[in-house]
Amino acid sequence: MDSQTILANVLSPAALFFFLGFLSVLVHSDVELPYPLPKFFSTYLLISIGYTGGEKLAQAGLAAEVSWTIVAAMAMAVLVPFYTFFFLRRILSVYDAAAMAATYGSISIVTFVVGTEFLNRAHVEFGGHMVAIMSMMESPAVIMGIMLVRIFAPRGDGSTPRPGLKAILHESLFNGTVLLLIGSLIIGVITGRRSWPSASSHR
Repeated sequence: MDSQTILANVLSPAALFFFLGFLSVLVHSDVELPYPLPKFFSTYLLISIGYTGGEKLAQAGLAAEVSWTIVAAMAMAVLVPFYTFFFLRRILSVYDAAAMAATYGSISIVTFVVGTEFLNRAHVEFGGHMVAIMSMMESPAVIMGIMLVRIFAPRGDGSTPRPGLKAILHESLFNGTVLLLIGSLIIGVITGRRSWPSASSHR
């Protein structure tokens, strides 16, 4: 990989805005989007990513390659938090290690966008269903992180009851973020196929 390619990847809009946000925190700037715009933008982003992923998945179909890619992604979303937790546990508390492990097990949207931009710049084709897989990797990693806390966190005095498996699964699968993401993904799969003929007929 030459220096020009690396520079073009680092200077992509998504990466630069990420660095700008990091810089604003670093210098303690008071820059912020007025409420409720951050909530609106995050909600719109979740719906857009989920729906686009579902549409691409419906277009690709559940061929053998797509199915095995989904299985591999789900397995990584479980395995990465598992081994990351035990590595980080050497230097962090159980809670911090589990939170960091779940973060590594899911996927960063910024990283995904920068990666796809890099492939586009290099004229390398990739399956559109990868957007759907990105959406699907969120829940397994979150569930794994919560399960690790439930198993390895100190017991304490027992005054605070620990949530059961049912409560954990409910929170991991039906919290607002995951529900919007997965729900939009399913809607994209259901309606995606019907939108292609009409879209192509107007070209």
